[in-house]
Amino acid sequence: MKNIRIWFKKVDTAKYISHLDLSRCMARAIHKAKLPFWYTEGFNPHVFLTITMPISLGYSGLRESMDVKLLDDDMPYSEIIEKLNADIPEPMFVNETENFLRDYDNNLRMQGLDLSTYCKYTGMTLDTIREQMRPRAEKQVKVRLVLEKIAKLEKLTALKKDVEAEYKRISEAYNVPVDEVKKMIDAKDLGE
Repeated sequence: MKNIRIWFKKVDTAKYISHLDLSRCMARAIHKAKLPFWYTEGFNPHVFLTITMPISLGYSGLRESMDVKLLDDDMPYSEIIEKLNADIPEPMFVNETENFLRDYDNNLRMQGLDLSTYCKYTGMTLDTIREQMRPRAEKQVKVRLVLEKIAKLEKLTALKKDVEAEYKRISEAYNVPVDEVKKMIDAKDLGE
């Protein structure tokens, strides 16, 4: 049996899903993926899963995890990722689209314009801009999930010199001393 840890976010309206309902929701998603997960034995078999650190109702979680067991030791991780990512929750795409919109607004501000003025000049609405950004956001979410999974499975970590170089790059970009950047950003966050 192969143990697998699945990472997910519990944000937006999903933060109002109770722990028990979240377990049921994840079990349905796993069942829908049609992967050979290990089921409990007995009269009413169900997917054996453990949400490792459940959070209270009403709180968001950006890095929640769940452990499951896969019966097929030889199944390639790429196939597992593909099947599990088939039903990525909508809030993940919405969050990424909003991140793109925020970045776009920041870029416009650096050029002396803001998003509302840009919309007036172009005749576009925020919803139109979101629609245009949505395909790129979906692709970005899928790529990030796959890369995070590959990095975890392959046990990839950043070298100390790479982390220091990233601290220096951030320091120069925001004109903040490196020591201040290190206080704000933990090294493990740069290595992910």
